Amino acid sequence: MLLAAPVFALCVVAGVLAGELAGAAVEGPVRRAPLEVRRVGDHLPRALGRTVAGLAVLLLGLLAVTSATASADDLGRGGRALAYRCGAQLSGAVGPWAGSYYSVPLAAVLVVGLLGAGLALRQVVRRPRAGTTPAALVDDDAVRRRSAAAVTGACGVLVAVPLAGVALTSGVALLGVDCRAAWQTAAAVALLALVPVLVAVLGWCAAVVLPPGGQPARLPVAPRGPAAL
Repeated sequence: MLLAAPVFALCVVAGVLAGELAGAAVEGPVRRAPLEVRRVGDHLPRALGRTVAGLAVLLLGLLAVTSATASADDLGRGGRALAYRCGAQLSGAVGPWAGSYYSVPLAAVLVVGLLGAGLALRQVVRRPRAGTTPAALVDDDAVRRRSAAAVTGACGVLVAVPLAGVALTSGVALLGVDCRAAWQTAAAVALLALVPVLVAVLGWCAAVVLPPGGQPARLPVAPRGPAAL
């Protein structure tokens, strides 16, 4: 279940990349192309992009901490529990805990997803224009922004759902430590308070990924005859 949302996000990114690669082909013996510079940042939704980037850094940092502090569970499986000791008489372990058993595959999927998103955004920027008329340029820019927003929203899903799961399980586990320190209680409360924020971010990303009215954005059709690059 931890990998379900990241896999969904990978499928969205792959779909956007396939759509950009399958854009309308240019035809005709005479072709025109405007001289311009296109940057990825010009097409990204900036507020959402910064939010997703910050959550990705937070997720990787949290996984690094939980992996470093994890121990084996009662069945001897490494990286699945948080062990604690309260003096010489009391000790125990709580879980599930996002140690290496969970964090390694999750981090691998996260890295693959972010690399795929970078490739998709590169294709969004590098795809040839489908026309050179003012109307065609406006339509083409709108499609690029739509594709870039879908990739950004997919990255939000890729990050927000695992982060919510790790924050929830880690917070509950910390509250289960019998002799927890004050900072552990504060950390648990902060992690649990992060969950509703991530749910809101997930709704934001879903609204961006799902097109209005359920209709996908379409590439403008290249004109016949003297076509443009």
